[in-house]
Amino acid sequence: MRRREFIAGAAALAPLEGGKAAVKFGVDLFSLRSQGWTPFQLLDYCAQWKVKLVHFSEIRFLGGLEESHLKRVREHADRVGVEMEVGMRSICPSSKAFDPSQGTAEEQIARMI
Repeated sequence: MRRREFIAGAAALAPLEGGKAAVKFGVDLFSLRSQGWTPFQLLDYCAQWKVKLVHFSEIRFLGGLEESHLKRVREHADRVGVEMEVGMRSICPSSKAFDPSQGTAEEQIARMI
C-alpha cells in the first residue's frame, strides 16, 4: 500500500459524529522528512490531503525558532486550515536521541516554550 492510498483510506475511516469527524486525521511530519520540504510546503501538502493536524516533531521541520518565522508558519497553517503541534527530540540526557550540543534538557525545554 502506498502512503497516498493509506491517507485517502484512513480519512474515510474516521467515524462521523454530527456530520463532523470525531477524530482529527493527523500526520507526524517526521514521516515526510526525506522530501526536504519547507514547513510551508509540508503544510500545503497536508492540506491537499485534508489532514487536519500536523505534528512538527523536530525543530528542523519548522525551519527554526525565530519568532517572525514561527508567526509566518502559524499564519500559513491557519490559511490552509491545518492545526499544528510542535514537539522536540528527547530531553532525557541518558537517551541516545538526546543532543547535548543544544544545551541542557532544561535549556532545550525553555527554548521550545
